[in-house]
Amino acid sequence: MVDFTTIGFPGDLLRISSGSFRLRPFQTSPGSIYSGFVRAYGSMQMRWTAECEMAGFAGADNNAWDAFIARLEGQVNLFEVSDPLHDLPRGAGAGYAPDNTAVTITGVSIPGVSIVEGATSCLVKTAAARYARTIIMKGLAADEVVFRGGDYFGLDGNLYMVSGDVTADENGDARVPFKWRLWKPAAVDDVVQLLNPTARFQLASADQGTLRRTAPDFGSAGLSLIEVPYTS
Repeated sequence: MVDFTTIGFPGDLLRISSGSFRLRPFQTSPGSIYSGFVRAYGSMQMRWTAECEMAGFAGADNNAWDAFIARLEGQVNLFEVSDPLHDLPRGAGAGYAPDNTAVTITGVSIPGVSIVEGATSCLVKTAAARYARTIIMKGLAADEVVFRGGDYFGLDGNLYMVSGDVTADENGDARVPFKWRLWKPAAVDDVVQLLNPTARFQLASADQGTLRRTAPDFGSAGLSLIEVPYTS
């Protein structure tokens, strides 16, 4: 088993100007030299992939970027990052307003986010086995559409996409379908992260992240990433 080390992504360098963030299927698909027929077999899974073009760097940021890429040692070390376009669900499960105060259902204050209804985190209501396709959550906004299809949530370090609109019942409970499948078993009262949920990634190849420098002291870089989920 490979023993990966996960390091922090420097938040002040996360300046994505363009790119993509999506779930990609991975499956063995052999073909034949005698026909165009292709048969897919084996265990299919979906993992997050990302293509990120970073906004320009200047001065000390160039050196900080080079240092971060060097710490990754190619594909040896990993890091966690979120999709900046999916910082919160669009449903009432994470309603918010811009008055810079917030308290989640766990009583933790989150500066910069004000909860009107729902929460920036919720909890697992019923234990779920590895590879489950749905999970029951509690602590959401009662009788409201708490997730829209395409929203994200995080659980135990892994990132999942909600696969359809979800309405909570009168108790604030909801069964949430998602993609791909649960990478790790979930226990009752595990925290479900709704605010900036992250996935763990490695570089798609060892030469990713190379800084392109221009005079007098500017730089630009891009990253191609593949998810390495937490499984234990």
